[in-house]
Amino acid sequence: MNTKTQRLATFVIELRAELGLNQEQLAQKLGISRPTVSRWEAADCMPGKPKLKQLAQLRGWEEEHFQAYLNTGQKPTEDPLENILSKLRSLPAASVVRVIQEGARVLALTHNSHSDSGAA
Repeated sequence: MNTKTQRLATFVIELRAELGLNQEQLAQKLGISRPTVSRWEAADCMPGKPKLKQLAQLRGWEEEHFQAYLNTGQKPTEDPLENILSKLRSLPAASVVRVIQEGARVLALTHNSHSDSGAA
């Protein structure tokens, strides 16, 4: 497996599994047809630059790292914080608000548990 289209096929299959999406759901997310996703996964064709950028963003990769992976097969080193931030950037505003609220809730619980243990 060494051609650019074969690496793209592997990437798309892994991305769908990672996101828990079927071909139709990924197609909708990208604004394309399901047969197009199928063709990518079969290594029949390559998407244009705008779709490659969207695919990279969905995985939390920088566009240039994705291009390097397609060309060489070498995956970028993955910084967990950068992956989280990248995924946050791709979410709708309402989802980001939910993430912030949950983060605040967890911080409050953590703070309260530390305060309680210090008072004893």
